[in-house]
Amino acid sequence: MIRLPDQLDLPGLGVAAPPYALLTDVARAALRDDGAEVVTATGSVVAYPFTSIATGGLWRVTGTATTATGVRPWRAFVKLLQHPRHWPLHHLVPPAAFEDLCRLFPWRDELDIRAQVHDVLPDGLRVPDVYALADLGEDRVAVWMEDIDERDDRWTDTTHATAARLLARLASRRTPDRPAGACSVPPGFAVRKVVDSRAPMLAGALADDALWRRPLVAAAFDGTYRTDLSRALDRIPALLAESEALPTALPHGDAAPVNLLRPRDEPDTFVAIDWAFGCQLPLGFDLGQLLCGEIEQGRGDADGLPGLLDAIETGYVAGLADEGLVTDRDVVRRGLVLALATRNVPGMIPWEVTEGDGADPDTSAFLGRRAALGRFVLDLVLSR
Repeated sequence: MIRLPDQLDLPGLGVAAPPYALLTDVARAALRDDGAEVVTATGSVVAYPFTSIATGGLWRVTGTATTATGVRPWRAFVKLLQHPRHWPLHHLVPPAAFEDLCRLFPWRDELDIRAQVHDVLPDGLRVPDVYALADLGEDRVAVWMEDIDERDDRWTDTTHATAARLLARLASRRTPDRPAGACSVPPGFAVRKVVDSRAPMLAGALADDALWRRPLVAAAFDGTYRTDLSRALDRIPALLAESEALPTALPHGDAAPVNLLRPRDEPDTFVAIDWAFGCQLPLGFDLGQLLCGEIEQGRGDADGLPGLLDAIETGYVAGLADEGLVTDRDVVRRGLVLALATRNVPGMIPWEVTEGDGADPDTSAFLGRRAALGRFVLDLVLSR
């Protein structure tokens, strides 16, 4: 008989390191075998942006387990959800805004939204299977879930358009008049809170001449860009007011390609993760991250942005129509512009990578693509 340990050594998971009983539950769920017993397990860190307030860590765990048919491999993905007080960048947020974050930020939203959308997801869009939840105390929860084996081919305009259509179909099923559109906070609440915390940071950066004199910044972003970034910041209050008159739905909230996984064995399916902005927002809001996501991740080419914009707007309008919600394209565009102004404009320049002397060609190329994206976004936000 194999003697099984009380806990396998997974120190890299920190506070999320699991007891053996939890690993057993996870492996059995992953293998769909109630008799599996874990023999080995190894964890590796998955990189994630520290700007993700509710994310305390991401890991991939792989291992082996004994089963009736022999030793089999298993795998799982682990996400640590956390209260904002654990966020390492909290010192960058104005104290009053951070107090609001701690009091109001829905750090468990990913779990709550999952339950809410499960029965209204359109064919072709799903969420990952959750294998286990571990309450770690101190307002931290480790979510053990399906590790998606993703396709590695690039997203095309057609891929983006298909995703936009599915996001629109889901939004149509989550309008305020439907049970899946129920929300405990007012429309636009989450966006206003994000603006309250990020707009002062952008205003400070715009006023800091030393930042704009950095070689990497000066080479990628000219004075006109700085001026227009300031104009876009000034326009946010008017856009927020305008959005109150637009038709709304509960969005995915962070629908960048990196959060819409494409399983290798399900070629016509997207798996949605990292839901955010759990409040009613204008139709089209999800298109902001869909437009910017690839370039913000260091992929994609800004030259293709006009065609991509047309593709995702066309797909989104078609998805609304699929659900009987006939909507003017300009209405969708205004929702997109609100998303760009409040979500993408404040973080358009990744200051954390601009401290070098400009000699690194990869960083320079990345910032060049971000500058081109920023110019495209600013033109949309300032267009009227």
